[in-house]
Amino acid sequence: MRILRTIIMAICALTILVSHASEETGAEKVKQLRWVESADPISNAKRSIENGNFALLGIAGYTVTIPGVDESKKFEYREKYGLRILEGTSDVVHGTEHLRLIRLAKGYAKKYNLYMLNYMGGNGGPSPHSLTQKKRLEARE
Repeated sequence: MRILRTIIMAICALTILVSHASEETGAEKVKQLRWVESADPISNAKRSIENGNFALLGIAGYTVTIPGVDESKKFEYREKYGLRILEGTSDVVHGTEHLRLIRLAKGYAKKYNLYMLNYMGGNGGPSPHSLTQKKRLEARE
């Protein structure tokens, strides 16, 4: 009986610890995504282009998705342009606020990615290397 009581107490303590750690993780995920509420995907995409950064934005989930990109092109574009996963996105949702921010992040990433792909010529366009060369030539003129 004493062993059973000890096991039950250990399980209860472990449950409390895991629950507390999950709450902290959830708060951190929300904090990581808070910026998306006031972010402008088009101006940020333009700034990335000016800096020679052509990476698309991804959303973490069960798998990584690239909003605005057809699943059949996901790996091709990831290889060609690079991918930056938005921190705070996850397949584990930590409450309604986290879910709301993940949805905002998906909308932001879709607008950003579509702008980037349009700049790069639509359906994949040129590689980042040729775009960087193009920007250098334009700067010389």
